[in-house]
Amino acid sequence: LLVDTQIVVESMLEDVNNILNTGEVPGMYPDDEKAKMRKELAEEKLPEKFKLLEAMMDSTYCCGDSLTLADLYVYGLLNWIGMGTLDGVSPNIIREHTKLTKLVATLDGHPQIKEWNASKNPKLPWL
Repeated sequence: LLVDTQIVVESMLEDVNNILNTGEVPGMYPDDEKAKMRKELAEEKLPEKFKLLEAMMDSTYCCGDSLTLADLYVYGLLNWIGMGTLDGVSPNIIREHTKLTKLVATLDGHPQIKEWNASKNPKLPWL
């Protein structure tokens, strides 16, 4: 599907990786503290990061006018959140960001991605 040379903007991958690697491991905290962390994530951290991601996007895709590894990376993050994996973080947080929602919808419709999703994850598409 893609090769390494198609990574147009490596910083996009780094930004998504930073979202995933906050250094916080909520499972190591009591439920009330975990809920507080998830609330902060949902109400402050993710909206801020999603706004930055959208500002970096040129069009439908993260880096230019064609599918790159960065798109798949962001798509994985958005699906992880969109499927309701994180207690206290609603998929609606993604729907509030037009470009990110469009990216998910576009990749959901990609024939190879659609086929993979159908065979590997029955929760997809969530949008």
